Amino acid sequence: MVREKTIETIREYRMFNPKDKCIVGVSGGADSIALLYVLNELRGELDINLHVVHLNHKLRGTDADGDEEYVRSLARKMSLPVTTDSADIAQLAEQWKIGLEEAGRRARYDFYEKIARDTGSQKIALGHTADDNIETYMMRMLRGTGMAGLCGIPPVRDKIVRPLILVWRRDIEKYCASVKLVPRIDHTNYESKYLRNRVRNKLVPELRVFNPNIKEILLQTILLVTSDHYYILERAEEAFNEVLKKKKEDGVELDIKKLVKLAPAIIGHVLRLAILAVKGDLKDISFLHIHDIQDKLGVTEKKEIDLPGGIYVFIKKESIIVSASKPIEGERHSFNYLLPVPGEVEVKEANMKISTHILAPGSVALEGEQQPYVAYVDKSILPGKLYVRSRRNGDKFSPLGIRGTKKLQDFFVDEKVPEEERDLVPIIETGEEIVWVAGYRIDEKYKITPKTASVVQIKAEPLS
Repeated sequence: MVREKTIETIREYRMFNPKDKCIVGVSGGADSIALLYVLNELRGELDINLHVVHLNHKLRGTDADGDEEYVRSLARKMSLPVTTDSADIAQLAEQWKIGLEEAGRRARYDFYEKIARDTGSQKIALGHTADDNIETYMMRMLRGTGMAGLCGIPPVRDKIVRPLILVWRRDIEKYCASVKLVPRIDHTNYESKYLRNRVRNKLVPELRVFNPNIKEILLQTILLVTSDHYYILERAEEAFNEVLKKKKEDGVELDIKKLVKLAPAIIGHVLRLAILAVKGDLKDISFLHIHDIQDKLGVTEKKEIDLPGGIYVFIKKESIIVSASKPIEGERHSFNYLLPVPGEVEVKEANMKISTHILAPGSVALEGEQQPYVAYVDKSILPGKLYVRSRRNGDKFSPLGIRGTKKLQDFFVDEKVPEEERDLVPIIETGEEIVWVAGYRIDEKYKITPKTASVVQIKAEPLS
């Protein structure tokens, strides 16, 4: 049963290629020694080479040392090469500020990767079972997860393969007994301080009271969700390539107009792929982070979102940038020119020409002052010379038709002026007061009235 299911799983997920070198992680427990025994039986048929590895966690004193010697002895009996090592997991957990379970897992995987590199192995085989899969699924459900988390433990991930991932633990125990394998017993598997043990020994048995087949149902759910997830991920990867504008060493830039046309579910996956491309993983990136980004895609104001792991998201009018570095704000487009009356001046920074003319008051209708790129102001109100300049911090004026003063920054926001364009808007000034925000509004103070004796026309035109 175990052998046949293992072969079926290996073939279904194409876990091995002929001539593959494979290290096998063996703890000494039933799952890992069953995996080693089955792979050793199949190595000729699969045309693979095996190398046994074991990491002593130093958590169980002489029992842990006994596990190490047991694995060495098992490998010798099978005439397989073996590499063992030890790590002080308790010390590492304190150093990394994580729990013992996570520290042990991280240390094991680092060890496996090192041995795989040292031996030139293409695969790392681990003994995770169907029970491990549903326990992981339940743990992620309890902590909160997205669709990727609901897929459980992947049968194949990079070098890692899990040939027993569809085999139940009860069948493995029967298999070990049938081939006279005596696994080591890890009593920490029964300690309730570990979440996995509480799920395994308390939650799953309680759920079986409601449905005796709950484990089989959960495994079917994992397989269905996994199938759907990979289909959606495939669509998301296509969409990511469609909306990608630029890809640099430390970031990616996406086209917002194309992005927002996608289905919301796909948008979330595209954003995750963008973060993954920059960060290398999605560790600590939660649903709330993705939702926060999506929620800000429609805003006109430039937004910045800081993500875990030193990742920055910058949302602008035309694009969204995911970057591993916070860009230094570039210098503002600063300019300041004397504007003769009458006369003209070229503002190359803004690619505009500003000109002035003196007109008789009767030649201008009062409503003329509201044209966007032509302003009419009362010459007698002007206290001195006119200047054309770029915006400055603290600028404020009284926009025509609005009572009181308004900060220029707030005015730009209300008028939906993109932030990257604000430094290029010519500000017409006299006596340190704003007369006209070119293309938008004059100051209430300088409007023409029936009493106006002389009018200055100010016109903004693009340079030819």
